[in-house]
Formats: sequence, structure tokens, C-alpha cells
Amino acid sequence: PPAAPAPATPAVGGSTGPKLQVPKPIADMVQWINNNVGLAVPLRLSAVARSLVDLGKDVALELLEGLVQNVERLEDPNAWVLDAAEAVRDGMAGDEVGEASEGGAAGRAEEDPKEEGAVKEPPTPKTPAATRAQAVKAVSDTRAFAGQRKLSALEALYALNTSGKLQERLDVSTFEVYFSLMGEREARSAVGALAAHPEHIEAPHLWLTNLCTKHLGDVGSLIARICLSGALMEPLNPISVRGMLQDLPDARAVRILRQLELQASEIVQVSHWIRCQARELRKCSATAAAPQRGLPPYTLTTIDFLNKRGKLAATLKLDHVAPALRSVTPYQQKCILALLKQKALEVPDPIAFVIAECRQTWSSARQQQAQFLVGEDGVRKRVARLNRSGNLAEPLSLDRLRVPLSTLRPGQRIKILQRLEIAASIARHPNAFVARECERLAPKAAAWYSRKRKAPAAGGAAEEEADAAPDVEEECEETWTEEWGEASDAASEEVLLEDSEGGLDDEVPAVGLEAGFVDEAVEARGVSCGGAGPGTATSSW
Repeated sequence: PPAAPAPATPAVGGSTGPKLQVPKPIADMVQWINNNVGLAVPLRLSAVARSLVDLGKDVALELLEGLVQNVERLEDPNAWVLDAAEAVRDGMAGDEVGEASEGGAAGRAEEDPKEEGAVKEPPTPKTPAATRAQAVKAVSDTRAFAGQRKLSALEALYALNTSGKLQERLDVSTFEVYFSLMGEREARSAVGALAAHPEHIEAPHLWLTNLCTKHLGDVGSLIARICLSGALMEPLNPISVRGMLQDLPDARAVRILRQLELQASEIVQVSHWIRCQARELRKCSATAAAPQRGLPPYTLTTIDFLNKRGKLAATLKLDHVAPALRSVTPYQQKCILALLKQKALEVPDPIAFVIAECRQTWSSARQQQAQFLVGEDGVRKRVARLNRSGNLAEPLSLDRLRVPLSTLRPGQRIKILQRLEIAASIARHPNAFVARECERLAPKAAAWYSRKRKAPAAGGAAEEEADAAPDVEEECEETWTEEWGEASDAASEEVLLEDSEGGLDDEVPAVGLEAGFVDEAVEARGVSCGGAGPGTATSSW
């Protein structure tokens, strides 16, 4: 029986078609690149195997080494390998065609008797070293990470350096770092300026270095100088350093680079140190920008104008006055800053003036807001008690309920809050529930207020008005009872009576939500009773 072949190398291919035998060094190199090199996209052996096998083992390994050296600027290593392999194959095919044409010309010269000077020479065999050098050159010409235009600038500089026109030779590796930080147009213009008049420049290396430094600016020139210095504990990639500092202001980036230049011999992990310093400066920038949050653009512009042209006795620091300005409305901020602008020469301390005005404006607005709520019905205390109970889905806000509650009579406000307390487990949005109930009862409350404004001519009219008020309330009770049904009856076990003046809470049994309001005499004394019928709690008062 035939012996089973031992698979010496990994095979790549589909289950139906023939499998491609990849040499083990190439497969190991691809696996090592995926495990140890930080690629943006994994290098798939199945995608690049045929291209690498066609090049041969030596040329393929050279191509993969070029991939490792320039991995930081690659987006898709698979596409890069395929393009580089195709360029290498085209270069090899062109050389073979050129050799064949030269050999054919020599053969024709031998066959032609008229040309006596033709001598037949054997073709020069191509060594593996020459093939490898040619492949490396083809790979360098097709590097996608650097771009063809920047490589053209380096090649022009190399050609100018070897032409003998310069008074001294240039270190091309130094300018490779500068050109990697410069753009395409700047690199070409720098080399073109040097090539225009090379004989008139006495120190071309220093001249080109100064020109590149001028194009790069403070940050780029510092990065290039640090990367070229031999004092670092580990080599740095200038593109990576610029990426770490690109979102920082130039002044902060220069501060980090100068500190690195001074402490270069003491820092072991340079890249980690730069990354940590940049992170700390970003936190400081976020802290400095925090006072501007929550303030309108007009306020920020006005503060800047006052600091520059307002003739203030001292600088109005934004981080000192921002908390006070946030406590008032934008219109109130505008009024306070306008007042400061008028009294700029009279105010010795602008910061204290703005804080005092904001505090006074906020206190007066708070008092005006609570005046209509802090009355006989004790709305504010009941809202605070509901918020402290923890039974609501979200806390009640007096700012949102100020206008809806102001449209109702005092007794109706307490009624609505008592209904919310009973239906706390059902109401998902307590503020919306109170606003909806106020909107529903607002027309009837307006009718009650209009009847109360009319001065009764006799006692009979007053009795009719007193009789009409319970009718309106009973209609409200009937409507609410129909909406909530059995849930409200099961939850209404007892209702607390609260004295708005003394803040006392007495437990009084309730007869249910079907009962009307308390007597007018009880309401006149500042007592709010929810759900208590006539004669249940009036005797205690």
C-alpha cells in the first residue's frame, strides 16, 4: 500500500480545490506578526498565501519584514502585502524582458555578417542577493503608509546628495524624520529650494534643518529634535508622538516636550510617560472649561468684554462667579452684568458685587414664587411631605406646579395633592398628574372665583353662593371618582389634616373620597381637611 504523505508545511485552500503548500518560515512569520505586532486588521494567511508563495521564500520574508518595520502607518496589511507583491512581480518580469531583449540583440548581431564588432557574451546569472535587493527596492517604492509623494521628496534629496553639487553631504535619515512630520507640499518645496541654488549655500545641512523647523513650528521641531537625540532610553516614532499630542494646545504640548527633553535620560518608558502627561493636561483643561458649562454665550461674551474694556477695578473671574450666575435666569444674568457695567467705576470688588446681586435676585424670586403657595392650604409643606415619603415615582417640583396650582382655589389644591398621595402607586409621572388635574378643575375654579368676586346684596345671595360652592366640588369629586374607580377607594384609609401655621398633623378618620369639602369656617381658620364630611373634624378646631 502507498505510504501516506506527511504534511511538512501548512496547506491553504478550499475543501474542493487543490491546496496550496505554504513554506513553514512564511507561515511562522505571519503567525508571529499577528501575535506580536499591533496590526489594525489581522494579517490573514489565506488572503496573502498565493502572492507570497509566487515570490519565493526569501523575497516573501523580506516583504514581511518591511511590513513589520512600517506597521504603524498601515490601515490594511492584507492589501499592502498584495500590492507590494504585485509590484515586485512586475519589477521581476520587466527585468527578465529586458535581459531577453538584450540577448536577442546580441544573437542578431552574431548572425548578421555585416556587423563585425558583435561579440557573443554569455548572460550574467542573477544572484539571490540581487533579486532580494531588487524586491526590497520594489517594496519600498510601493509603501502605502508613507505615500508616493513623500518618498519622491526623499529620493530627490538622495539624488541631490549624491550628485556632488552640494558643498557637504547630507544625513538623509535625519531629514526622513523631518519629512515624516511635514506634509507633501512642504517636503517638496524644501527639497526644491535646496536644489535651486545648491552652490550658493555653504552649510546645506544646517540650512535645510532650519527650513524644516520653520515649516514644522514649535511642536513639530521639538518632536523631531527629541526623536533624533541619542539620550532617550527607547526609540520614538515621531508620527506616534504627534498623535498623542494632537488634541492638546500648542503651549501644553511644548511644555510636555521640553520637560521630556530635560528628563530624557531618567525616563525609561518614554511613550507611556508622554501618554500619561497628556492625559493629566486633558483633565486640567476639562476642569478649566467646567465653569463655562450652563452659561449662555451672551453671558460669556459680556464677561470677556467687561474684563477687557469694562474698566473694572479687578478682573471678573469666571470660575468665581459661574455658580452664582447659574442660580438665576439668563435674563437676570444680563441685567446683573448691565448693572455692573454702569457701576464699573464705583464697585471696588466686581466678583463680590455679582455674587451679592445674584443672591439677592434669587432670594426675591424664591419669595415671590412661594407667596401664593404658602397660604392657608399649606401646599409647600404637603409637597415636601410627599417628596420625603418616597412613594412617588419622581419628586414634585414647585417650579413646574406653580402656574397650574395658582389657577385653583385653596381647597382644590389640597384635594389634588391628597389624590396624588392615594394614587402614588399608579401615577407614573406625579408632576404631570397634578398638572392634568389642575387643567381639568381650572374652569370650575374660575367660575367659583367669578361668583365670589360679585358682592352679594343680601344674606340670601351669600347663602346661595355658599350652597353653590359644594355643588362645584361635588362635581369635581364625582369626575375624579369615575376616573380612578376602585383603586382610589381601596387606598383611601385615612387622611392627614395639616395646620399650615403650626405645621401640626392630626390623624382624622376619613369617610372616603365621595364626601365634600370641609365647612367654610374650618377653611377660614387655615385648616385643610381632605375627604372629611361635615361634622367629623370641625369640633376639634
